[in-house]
Amino acid sequence: MKRILLSTLLIAPTILMAQTNILSDNFDSYTAGNTVASESSGLWETWGGTTAEDAFVSAEQANSGTNSMNVYNTGPGQGNYLHDMVLATQQTYTTGVYEYSCAIYVASGSSGYFNLGGTWAPDGLNYQYGGDFFFNADGTGFITNAQNNDSTFNYSMDGWNAVSVMINLYASTFSLSINGTAVNNGNWGAASGFGSVDIFGVGYASTGGAEITSNFYIDDVEINDWTGVGLDELNNTSSFTVFTVFPNPATTSASIEVSLDNESEVAVSVLDLLGKEVATKNYGILSTSSVINLNTTDYPSGIYLVEVSVNGQKATKRLIIK
Repeated sequence: MKRILLSTLLIAPTILMAQTNILSDNFDSYTAGNTVASESSGLWETWGGTTAEDAFVSAEQANSGTNSMNVYNTGPGQGNYLHDMVLATQQTYTTGVYEYSCAIYVASGSSGYFNLGGTWAPDGLNYQYGGDFFFNADGTGFITNAQNNDSTFNYSMDGWNAVSVMINLYASTFSLSINGTAVNNGNWGAASGFGSVDIFGVGYASTGGAEITSNFYIDDVEINDWTGVGLDELNNTSSFTVFTVFPNPATTSASIEVSLDNESEVAVSVLDLLGKEVATKNYGILSTSSVINLNTTDYPSGIYLVEVSVNGQKATKRLIIK
């Protein structure tokens, strides 16, 4: 188990970018065949506090290392749900931008599920769902939340999928990415904020279809704090007060609107999440309100960072390209 509390900084080259890892787990320090909650020293709990709900450490599949968590049920119906695991952050975040990420492997003919929510208490008392994420047995998936803004997505069965959910508590929204591609956005449903993850043995054959047996694996779980990174300005100065990127997500083009206090030299760079420069251009001296057009036709789908430099002072926002 890797458990890191508010300590790790990811510094990408060419920009100042601080991503704080709140907690992580790859299950490799556990013994395969044992149950997860019994080995995790309190990091994982079961929803109802029962041993029967405790998922198993498995060496059958692993996205990294040797182990993963195997979650399943014995058949449809509330009485047959077996595994129900809760990853409590030990804190409910009410402002900021947070990411839940994991790798998920759904076995052929089966399905998977997790939900993210606000304050969690034993037995799920007063639990508020922020979003429910269903991985169907036909390679499709769907999302539901309290605002009934349902949406669908696709993923790969019988293989590992990288899942990332960005939760923006300032705007009460979330965005889902599968394998680095942004696929869905929605309204965050938990009024209390973000405080827990529930990985539950329930699933469906297809969107709107029949409930079926669930069998899936979870690995490389992380919760990261992105507050102040990407979605927010990293550094506001007297040279410029704010810039916006729209539409976001974008497809073939995006616009960057920069509000300046006075005429200033402006440059724009686009970087991937590792800090590698994808494109850059110096636009010279611009007036107090300027719109810069960004052609994204040749950009692969994914998440990028738009860095605006004004008189050498930089700020960064996240851009999703679909």
